[in-house]
Amino acid sequence: MTSAPNATLAAAARFSRDRPALLAAAAFCAIGPFLDPAPYHLAYPACVRAPPSLEPHPSGREARAALASIAARLHATLDGVDLASRRARATFTSKGPIDERDLAYFGRSGAFGPPKVVDRRDDGRTLIVDAPFDNIRFLGGADANGRDLLARTMIAGRISLLVGVLGCAVAASIGVVWGAAAGYAGGRIDGAMMRVVDVLYALPFLFFVILLVVVFGRKFVLIFVAIGAVEASCAGRR
Repeated sequence: MTSAPNATLAAAARFSRDRPALLAAAAFCAIGPFLDPAPYHLAYPACVRAPPSLEPHPSGREARAALASIAARLHATLDGVDLASRRARATFTSKGPIDERDLAYFGRSGAFGPPKVVDRRDDGRTLIVDAPFDNIRFLGGADANGRDLLARTMIAGRISLLVGVLGCAVAASIGVVWGAAAGYAGGRIDGAMMRVVDVLYALPFLFFVILLVVVFGRKFVLIFVAIGAVEASCAGRR
């Protein structure tokens, strides 16, 4: 019986040899984030660990839980909830007047759109609020923070593609120019330039990245420069 790790490695090896599959995966990562309805960076607290499904979120249970959380933030009691046609009508009651500015928690909940006060009673101690549901589908499920796993997977794949393509481009540019210059100059200049390559080649990649971040700050482009410089040292040496 084949163990799970060996089966996974075998499947990965077959996938890496299948060019149409690789092209499809690249296209999926490049185009997919534009088609996915849930932005990868937004968290939906009402949809934490939502399973993969075609059903829109929030569900009725998630909407009720979000309304209960909003009521607690308003220092009020949730007296009634009516859920119909992807809209929620909730009645909040408090011992004192409810500050309507706190209704901003509807938008922050990740479950509802902009709320509208339908009725005010008892000198503002009772509010009836109507708000539309958000309409998010988590085709790949949601993580522990309520973020779309499918969208985040596609963005991660896009970054991996960028690192691979641009890293190789930087490496080829630096390596070819450096190696050609060293070969053209020859003699001691060639030897000195190759010793610089040896020093770069001896540096651990992680240490080189940390050094660049310390000197130049946290910039995404530094990843490409670091990978390109390390690969260029190999190209230049050859």
